Amino acid sequence: MAGLVRLKDQFDIAFGNDPDADRHGIVTPSAGLLNPNHYLAVAIRYLLTNRPQWSQNSVVGKTLVSSSIIDRVVADLGRRLCEVPVGFKYFTPGLFDGSCCFAVKKAPGPASPQGRHRLGD
Repeated sequence: MAGLVRLKDQFDIAFGNDPDADRHGIVTPSAGLLNPNHYLAVAIRYLLTNRPQWSQNSVVGKTLVSSSIIDRVVADLGRRLCEVPVGFKYFTPGLFDGSCCFAVKKAPGPASPQGRHRLGD
């Protein structure tokens, strides 16, 4: 992420990931490298309030080591949280069958069933 941090003053917002795309970051001039748990919580709130086609019965998945800020956002939205051991493999079945609408493995690492691919590790 060092290269990404060096870009912070050149753009309003910059995104980057490592070579195998299992880590990603966001930088801004005013905040520098953003806390991944914060923007994942914002992403979860945004997606769950703006994707009416997502089942209200689907859970938000997160691993034990992910931030409790995610727990609070999910609870505030009246959704269920599914907490699992570390490992993206625990989310794969639910992402494919739609019973899990969003999953976070460690921090950062979001995925959604609409993408049907792994965005994080």
